[in-house]
Amino acid sequence: MNKSLSILIEDNKLVRLEELLFKGDPRRDSVDHVYGGLVMSQAVSAAQQSVEQCFILHSVHAYFLRPGDANLPIIYQVELVRDGRSFVSRKIVAKQNGQVIFDCAMSFQREEQGLSHQASMPAVPPPESLASDKELFEVLRPGNAYGWPIEFRQADPMSFRDPQPKEPRALIWFKTADRIADDVNLHQQLLAYASDNPILMTALRPHGLIPFSPGLKTATINHSLWFHRSFRVDEWLLYDIESDFVGGGRGFSRGKIFNQQGELVASAAQEGLTRVRNG
Repeated sequence: MNKSLSILIEDNKLVRLEELLFKGDPRRDSVDHVYGGLVMSQAVSAAQQSVEQCFILHSVHAYFLRPGDANLPIIYQVELVRDGRSFVSRKIVAKQNGQVIFDCAMSFQREEQGLSHQASMPAVPPPESLASDKELFEVLRPGNAYGWPIEFRQADPMSFRDPQPKEPRALIWFKTADRIADDVNLHQQLLAYASDNPILMTALRPHGLIPFSPGLKTATINHSLWFHRSFRVDEWLLYDIESDFVGGGRGFSRGKIFNQQGELVASAAQEGLTRVRNG
């Protein structure tokens, strides 16, 4: 299995300190700061371990309060907010050095049948016809390790060498770098991990900015994720992202996630820091 993916899966199991207290290790995933998607995926794992298997996670609402230190373990405290017959609610707080760095509410539901409709999947080139982000990164920084456990392929990527303004929409295929086990909890954790990567970058497209642009500072402020139906994150999923607003140092984007059969499997929304310092 891909080494970075194997490490991510192992670290997401967490160390159980008490019944509702867990420890996560961010060091093997991070260079100088903790990736927000890792904190969210580990928080999902902690919450999942506090509910019966018949309840499936359907919504996540997270706030990123402080930058995480990649050299310190993260402690996850789970609070049992409510255990109902159809829905279960949890609150998760992540701390480092006694300070809260992340706060999250999650809701789980027992599976049931009901009314159904969904948004339509947009027309997009198949993933096999598109260059991977790893290949694009190699053009910008030859010889540097890419190292992501998730493979991304963009339908209309920004040029790393000469970025130009584009519409505030991105169509991005993604999946894990290798096949993983048939575990719904794990697939949800890794989709949460992946969902934090490209969504804020879409808000930068109209301004001709990329993650490596001089003076640019970005960070996740809050992130929400809704799971609509079962899916496999080791099979291609399409992330259809639109940014509705940038202003006041903040950007807002929404995303729909489809499988290759055109089924809407999840939705996301994120507000993030979008500061540019000149000079």
